[in-house]
Amino acid sequence: MRVGAINAVIRGATIVAEIAAAEARDTGGLAAGRMDFEECVACAVLYFETMDVLAAMYGDRVDPELEISPTGDVRYDHAFERRALVPKGERRYVRERDDTAEDYAMRFAKQESAGQTSADFTHAF
Repeated sequence: MRVGAINAVIRGATIVAEIAAAEARDTGGLAAGRMDFEECVACAVLYFETMDVLAAMYGDRVDPELEISPTGDVRYDHAFERRALVPKGERRYVRERDDTAEDYAMRFAKQESAGQTSADFTHAF
């Protein structure tokens, strides 16, 4: 649970920094206070999380009703994710793990030496 909160702060701060870099004045302007920054980060995280489920909402797969908890978590019905996305992701990663395991055996297999050293290689020494 704590990892999710940390990732949210990192994501929100990154979004705010990108907007500031694109939109801020080169000189002058006002300095943002800590409360201003925290509110901007909270809004950025809310927008990011909302955009993450927006396609599923447009497709009527997720109820478009969001709830914000007192701690700032965005709550919505995760049934669609559990039914559709999680099994697909699990199948994909099983296939990737199997492919990587096969590749591992080939990459680290003991290779037979050719027995003869090329003349160019010998000459270089």
